[in-house]
Parts: sequence; C-alpha cells; structure tokens
Amino acid sequence: MNPTTRALLEDAWRQILDNTVFRILTVVAVLLVLPTFLVAATPEGIDVLFGLWKLDYADFGPGFGRLEGEALSKEFVRMVQEFIVQGLAGTVGVSFCIAATAFFVPRMLEKGAADVVFSRPISRAKLLASRWLAGVLFVAVLSSLLVGGMHLGFLLRSGHSDPGFLGSALTLTYLFAILHCLSTMVAVFTRSSVAAILVTVIFFPMNSCLHSGWGLKEAAYAAREARMAEGEEAEEPSATVRTLSMLLDVVHWVLPKTNDADALAASLRTAVLGADHVVRDARTDLLVAEDFQGASLAAPTADLGATPAVWRATRPDGEDHARVELKRVERQMSREQKNGRERLRKQSARQAADAFEDSLSGSSTRRETRSIGAGLAVELVAWREDGVDGMERERAYLADGEWMYSVDMSTRPNWFDEPERERRRKEFLEGLSFDRASPEIDPVGWRERQFGWTAPPKHNAFLSIGTTLAFCALLMALALWRLRCMDF
Repeated sequence: MNPTTRALLEDAWRQILDNTVFRILTVVAVLLVLPTFLVAATPEGIDVLFGLWKLDYADFGPGFGRLEGEALSKEFVRMVQEFIVQGLAGTVGVSFCIAATAFFVPRMLEKGAADVVFSRPISRAKLLASRWLAGVLFVAVLSSLLVGGMHLGFLLRSGHSDPGFLGSALTLTYLFAILHCLSTMVAVFTRSSVAAILVTVIFFPMNSCLHSGWGLKEAAYAAREARMAEGEEAEEPSATVRTLSMLLDVVHWVLPKTNDADALAASLRTAVLGADHVVRDARTDLLVAEDFQGASLAAPTADLGATPAVWRATRPDGEDHARVELKRVERQMSREQKNGRERLRKQSARQAADAFEDSLSGSSTRRETRSIGAGLAVELVAWREDGVDGMERERAYLADGEWMYSVDMSTRPNWFDEPERERRRKEFLEGLSFDRASPEIDPVGWRERQFGWTAPPKHNAFLSIGTTLAFCALLMALALWRLRCMDF
C-alpha cells in the first residue's frame, strides 16, 4: 500500500477512535446487544436471565396468537431484529452518526489546520476521500458491532441463526454513505458542521417522503390498470395529477433512493439464504414454505394447475412411508337455494369437502375446519384405508378466487404415532400462504414485491443502486471542485 494512502487511513481511524460520540454510540450498541445474551426466545416462552423468570409471548401482543412452537421464537427474534436495526439504527442511529461526523471536513478547513494539511504533498482529492471514508468507517464499525453482536447473541441463547440478517450491517453503511456524501459536499461549500447537519437531517426524511409518494403513485396507477383490465371504468387523471406524477418520476430518478435500503437488505437475505419457500405457483403466487417433514420434493413444479407438487418419503424397498400431493383446479359452480330462488355460486372449500366425504361411503371419516393463518382456512377430511397396513389419509381443501387447492396426505400408521402425524400435518398446512399484495389495499407491500434484481427499470435493484451512486458521485465531484478552488 502507498505510504501516503496508509497514513490517510490511519488518520481516519484515529479520528474515529478520538470521537466522543463514537464512544457513546459504541456503549449504546453494546447495551442493545446485551439483552440478546441474557434473554432467550424459546418455543415455550421468553427465558430471562437464565431461568430467573419467564414471560409468555401473548404478553407482547396478539400477533403471536396464530403461531406455535418454534415459529413463535423465530417471529419474536425477527421482530426484535427489525425494531432495533430498521427502526432505531436505521433512523435515530443514522441521524446521530450524521451529527457526529459532520465536523470531519470543516475541521480540516479551519484556519491553521488547513495551512498544515494542504501544505503537504497530498492531493486534495485524497484528503477529501479520507474524510468521507472516516465517516463511512465510523458507521461500518458501529453497525457491524450491533448486527454481529445481535446475531451471535440470538445464536448462543435462542439457537436462532439468520445469516441474511448480517447483511443489515452493509445496508446501514450503504444508507449512511449516501447521506454522508451530501454532508461532505455541504461542509466543503459552507465550512460549517452545523450547516452540514441541518441540510442532511432535513434532506433525509424529505427524500424518504418524496420516494414514498412516488411509490404510492405507482401503486395507484397499477390499481387503476387492474380495474380497467377487469372491465371496470376508471376515471382519467386530471392535468394536475399528471403533472405531479411527472414531477415525482423526475424526483425518483434523480434523487438517491434511500427508501430502497430495506428492500436491498431483503434481496441480500434471499441471495444468502435462498428463497423462503420450496414451491411457488406462478399463476396464483401460492407459496409452500417448507417440505413435509421427513419427505422430499419428488415432483417440483411452477404450475400447480398443470402438474401437482409431490413429496415422498420412501422405504428401502421403494414403497412410500408418506406421500403428499398439492394441486390446483378451477372452482366448480354449485347451486344454492335462498329465499326460494336458485342461484349459482363458486363452490366453497366446505362444499368441496362435503362432496368428497359423501364419495367415501362406507369409510369412517373425520371432519375439521382449520385456520392456517393470514386469514386462510382449510377444510380437512381424514379417514383410514381398509386393512392392517391401511394408509392414514387426509385431504385438505383451500378455496381462493377462481381456484380450489387440494392437499392429499397419505402416511403409514407405523411410520410415527398420531400426535407426531398431527404436528407434521399442521406444520405443512400452516406453511401455505399467498405472496401478493394489492396495490390498492397494501401499496407499500405491493411496492416491496415489485422490487428485485430482475424487475422492470422502475423497480430494478441494479438501477436503484446505479442512479444513487451517480447522484453521490456528482455531490463528491462538486465538493472536490469547490475544494480545488479554495486558496489557503
């Protein structure tokens, strides 16, 4: 490494260590990490101080009511991670770091300090880059301590490892690096740390609001197009609305996309851990979260209407211990009498289960309606085939929109006992969900689902990063131009 570059890096590191706010924030990060080593999220509840006392998940809100066992502990850990990293660190923490690093450049430009610094045979570009890098290292160290410490604490005490969470340290640093470019540019032009803090702290939420407004606009247009595709009439936007829409488009493409930091973190998590599902129906976005425990996916598919998804657990002789089949068909129409009048309606899951149960004449059946979360419910029909080695059979029906899903589960009685069979069946069914959000009902969720590495330009991750880096490069170029024009 060049001696000059090494000296500048060492100087940047010393600035960080000598910063009082850095020491304070280090203590705060440690205090936020400490509870993850003292509190364990277990399937039974929250274990505080190694069994000193325990808390129930229900005490933390009704959102845990639909979950059980290990899913409870995972959801609790996820909520804590999101609250601390995206909530506290991503807003309050970044604002504190802006204030703590805003003086790096003005201090260099003070009379006396500037005479010493700029008399050395070091280019002004390198000096400016070293001050910017000092601020980025400031946040990189703190975010790594916070995220890495929390990950280690949850791993040791709660047994929960989420490698994708470690990417949050990168996105926090990325978010701050964007804002620090603006802070550095303002500091060079004004030589005032107060001005750098005020401009950056005001720009941060304002920029977020503008991009949020653009996202709401895109969701509104998408909802309008969806209504028109269904044959509904949609009012044409006024000239004022179209003008505002164009302005938001310009703002979105020009300004740095700080709002995409969370979406980038989610994309990194997917890249590290892979998709959070084993089957996805491309036609309806039905997701299957996990394989049926003990069985492997023997017939993967992206279209459950054309080819069912099949899981099998086989014995050495090739016979099945268990077989699970998931498929999708169009919902049949059923006739219904109401107020003396007959009308046609789409067959419900209950009606499908009734019809199937009637077809099992002579077999002893068991019926059950089961909630599987996220507002979904299935109708379950269970029976046993004749004979000593007769298979235990269940069929679950799930109706959604134009489609009816059926899940056929067959297991041998001697593979495991009834409580274990019930647990595995319940876990598999609760892993069914729909990955979709209506742009009209949930515009924020809709926007998050549009974002990705292969998405169209408006929602493309590469373009988001590229245009943001171009904005940052422009700010740094302006700062360097102003610095080179200064005469000390």
